[in-house]
Amino acid sequence: MASSHSAPVQRCSSRAPSSASAHWWHPKLNRAAASRSRLPPARTSIAAAAGGSSGSSGVLVLPGFLFSSRQYAPLVADLRARGYDAEVVPTAMSDWFPVIYGASFDWYLKRMDSLLQSMHARHDRVALVGHSAGGWLARILLGGEPYQGVRYGRSGWVHTLLTLGTPHQSIENYPFGRAEESLAGASIDAAPPGVRGSSLQFANYFYPDAAALGGVRVVCACGDVIRGRPLWGPGSGASGSSNGSSTSTSSSLSSSYPSAGSLDEGSNFGRGFQSRGGSRWDAYVAFESYKSGCGRGDVDGDGVTPLCIAQLPGAEELLLPGVWHIPRGRGQVWYGDAAVQEQWLHYLREPQGSAAGRT
Repeated sequence: MASSHSAPVQRCSSRAPSSASAHWWHPKLNRAAASRSRLPPARTSIAAAAGGSSGSSGVLVLPGFLFSSRQYAPLVADLRARGYDAEVVPTAMSDWFPVIYGASFDWYLKRMDSLLQSMHARHDRVALVGHSAGGWLARILLGGEPYQGVRYGRSGWVHTLLTLGTPHQSIENYPFGRAEESLAGASIDAAPPGVRGSSLQFANYFYPDAAALGGVRVVCACGDVIRGRPLWGPGSGASGSSNGSSTSTSSSLSSSYPSAGSLDEGSNFGRGFQSRGGSRWDAYVAFESYKSGCGRGDVDGDGVTPLCIAQLPGAEELLLPGVWHIPRGRGQVWYGDAAVQEQWLHYLREPQGSAAGRT
């Protein structure tokens, strides 16, 4: 299996408890994304999807926590140019603020469901691309357990859920705390106490693995670009995942993610963004973010989500070396950049003979 690591991938020594929530990290809107935020109308009849069969395929992009849909405009435009009928769930940063104070995500689920219904009418089954929190919120949409009084159960309309840097298994130990939600329903009454206060605990309790999502293919992709480091004390030297050895006492575990491809051997994926690591401040931000998600900061990930919580049991896994969680510019790439799209585009095509979950 190809890998770009000169040092072992540093991951949590054990899987984090199954309680997750929206990530606290505040995303940046890079200038390139802002300048391309106006999208042309979606095309519903296109000659061919990239690498696929004739006719367009439906793709619904799901924004992450505190992201606005504007930040995905370049990604959606690229997908349309490649021949996909792509849409993004409309969000503004301010839409997320009530969640910070304990509101549920029902507004997001309803918007997802409305767009999915429209795309289902055009394409039957579509692909969902969930960035960060959008990936675990999609699990609630696919599942049949009522959420805030609504039973969605949309697995029959979706052939693939691709998650990008989604903290599926976060322990929610955020630096500034987290307001408890007040989820309601008969199923909540019978669930463990923590489920009532967290939508992602809800997702992890009722849909703990890929098999619980009604036959939908689930692919979990995560960037591996930087190892978390404290600003001072042991292990405080700035370093990326591929540089040096960890000074922590944790185990050095090999990644179970299949690599997107070697960054040598002439790979187009590696060319142009082989540089890893970031600044000392980047490593510190990663350290705090990783620690809030898995309890440890000196592990590897995409700068926000550590590898060890980006997996869902039973899902396919894809490692993306050199890829950051958020748009950064300055020659550094994130999940939505065109060169990175090449590594996950093939998952947007419906698997041959796949009919599981149809309703």
